[in-house]
This record gives sequence, structure tokens and C-alpha cells, in this order.
Amino acid sequence: MRKLNELIFSFYNRLLQKNSNRVFSRVLSTPPMSTNPASGTVLYTLLQDRDRRAYLLAAKSLLRFSNDFHVVVQNDGSISAAGCEELRQHIRGIDILSLEDSHQVIRAAAHPDIFKHLPDLFAASVPVNHKILKLKLLNILYRYRLKRVVMLDSDVICWRSPAFVLGWMKEQRPSYFYGGGGSLQTAGFHKLGFNFSHVDIANFNSGVMGVYHDIEERELLEVLEKIRANDPALMKGWEIEQSLWAVLLGGRPNATNVDALQEGYITSGWKTYRRMKEKAVFVHFVGATRFKNLRYLRLAADTYRELRTARSA
Repeated sequence: MRKLNELIFSFYNRLLQKNSNRVFSRVLSTPPMSTNPASGTVLYTLLQDRDRRAYLLAAKSLLRFSNDFHVVVQNDGSISAAGCEELRQHIRGIDILSLEDSHQVIRAAAHPDIFKHLPDLFAASVPVNHKILKLKLLNILYRYRLKRVVMLDSDVICWRSPAFVLGWMKEQRPSYFYGGGGSLQTAGFHKLGFNFSHVDIANFNSGVMGVYHDIEERELLEVLEKIRANDPALMKGWEIEQSLWAVLLGGRPNATNVDALQEGYITSGWKTYRRMKEKAVFVHFVGATRFKNLRYLRLAADTYRELRTARSA
């Protein structure tokens, strides 16, 4: 019976994810939000068309507390002109990056040796994990060096004012923040002996993450060389982008785990609805449990009500 229930939930969860834009269509009844394209902080999301309206919920839920963001969406290539227009109508001043533009930025900025240690990231068909690696790590490293970037996944709701993040935006030094979590690649990366003295891959998640980075290209190259020489199969892992961020930040003392500052700052979607309401600043509804017990939809409904009382753009 337990296995049957798991199979039913897995089918139901996939069905709702596939129809995400219908599931979150109520966000279209909430007022548009203003942004600040001249802001010194970028709010960056890698987005596919399927999650377009879930993203509107995520972005609006944060912007209701502060609109001092240069909001940037990286189109993964699946969002049509009509979809882009819907985003522009609801997030005023949003900047939507094309796949071709980011390819050009990465190709122009990266040393050729970087690509010797990576799969073909510019092929016509790229696995999802490598597309994320390209657009949520390389694009950040080469496009936004020494700039402040908050990365926000589309499956997130900001439930209460993110005081730490808003304070971090005013800092004048390279620094980082992230949430706790885990990685299926922990054992493999620990075995290679990377420096995780300050940030451990075993307790790191990039779903809500901030960078104001001073990472040198040689650091990334050294990591890629070590992986290729010792365990190249790691590059095929689902969480490879997240894992590489953990390695690059591992020895940096100016990286803050916000969950260590406040219990449940970034709460997982499998926590109870009551816990989300009482504790969470952000809630991250990861794919495998996204629609369990309707917690995502319940918190979304609460957020729609609050957004309707917000001042329109």
C-alpha cells in the first residue's frame, strides 16, 4: 500500500508540475510590481516556460518587501515572445536575457581552457543539469563579477520580510549567503579533498543564494582540472552547478548560512504548513515533494491575498 501511495503521489506531483502555469494562474489577478532597473542588486532567475507563473509568484512575493532590485530572468530558450510579454506586464522593468546573448557573454569572457574540462554546453541539445551549470554558474561568474546578485529559484515563496538579505544588499565587500540543505554528490566531492572549512557541500543549497563575488577564473579552472583528473563522472551529476558553487565558496569565511542565523530562514517545502507560516522567511518547494499535502498551493493562496493589497506599479 505504501508503494502504491508513493506511485500515486509521484504521478500527481508530476502532473501538477507539468501544468504549473494553470496551477498558478491566480497570480495573474494580482497587481503588477515595480522594480528598479538602476539598482545595484540583481535579482536573477533561470526560468523555463513551464514555471513562468510560479516565477511571478516567487518574484512578487519578494518584491512586496523591497522593489530595489534590477530584476533579471534568464530565458532557458523555451519562453515565447507572448510569455516574455506576460512577465513584462507583471514585473515592470524586468530584463529578460536570451539564450544567445548569454552564450555570447560566456564564450567571449571564458578562457578556452575552461571548456576543455566541460561538456559541450552550446550544443543544440544540452542536458538540463548542464544547462543549469551554464546559466546559473558560468553566466553569473562571467557576467556579474564584483556585482551583487540574489539568485532566486522559481519554486520559492518569500513569506516574510528578508531582513538579512536586505541588509546584505548594502554591504561594500565581496560576500555571499545561502541556505542549508544537502547534495547527492557530497561523498564524491568530499573524497576529492576540496576545502570545505567554511561552506560544506553537505549543508548547502543554491535555491536562494546571494553573491557579490571575487572568484577568480583560475579557481574554477583548478576545480575543474581536479575533477577531471580524479572523478570526471561527477560532472554528470544532477546538482553539479550547486556542487561547484559549494566548492568555490568552501574556503571563504565571508559566506553566511542564513539557516544558521535563524531557524527555518529558508524552509523546505516538506515542513508542515504551520511551521512555514510561523518560521519561514523563504520556503523552497523542491520538485520531488513540491505539491505534497497542498502546502505550496495553500501558501500561494495566502500570498495572493497579500499581494492584492500591495500598491500596484
